[in-house]
Amino acid sequence: MKMRQTATNRIRIACLAAAAGLLLSCGEKNSQTATPAAEPERASAGVQTGPQFADAPVSEAWNQYMHLRESLVQTNAEGAAAAAKALKETLGDAEPELGNLAAAIANEANVEAQRQLFSEFISKSEAYFAASLSSGTLYKQFCPMAFGNKGGYWLSDVAEIRNPYFGDKMLTCGTVAETIVN
Repeated sequence: MKMRQTATNRIRIACLAAAAGLLLSCGEKNSQTATPAAEPERASAGVQTGPQFADAPVSEAWNQYMHLRESLVQTNAEGAAAAAKALKETLGDAEPELGNLAAAIANEANVEAQRQLFSEFISKSEAYFAASLSSGTLYKQFCPMAFGNKGGYWLSDVAEIRNPYFGDKMLTCGTVAETIVN
């Protein structure tokens, strides 16, 4: 009986160690479970916070991008499709490559496929947003575990990690890879 308890305890310890290693490898800072709806606090209505852009269309595209990212954080395929549709309309014909990627996200019902397209959108849109940044900070964030450990980037207006590739499964998995300031 003691041998069976000892073996069971060893298995429990090994499982806990593996789980802790997984969390630490992904940049988890604590063991508290956060909810996807727990977005970082932003200033009261009417007060401009976060990055500001020199061009109004880029500013509107950023707002739509943020809705898209937050929908993916919440693993909300319908919300992501609606945000991507609005983003496509905002981009119009001025940015056809970005518009086509936004349209592809809007036309996709599977959240995992949306996340893959979102990753492609990020790789193409970073320069678009950075070039128009007039004040504030953009945070380029990275999750090393996304897409079968190939990793994936995204942009945010806060340093706090809210992972759009795993949502509530690994909400805070990631690190700030770069800070873009103007």
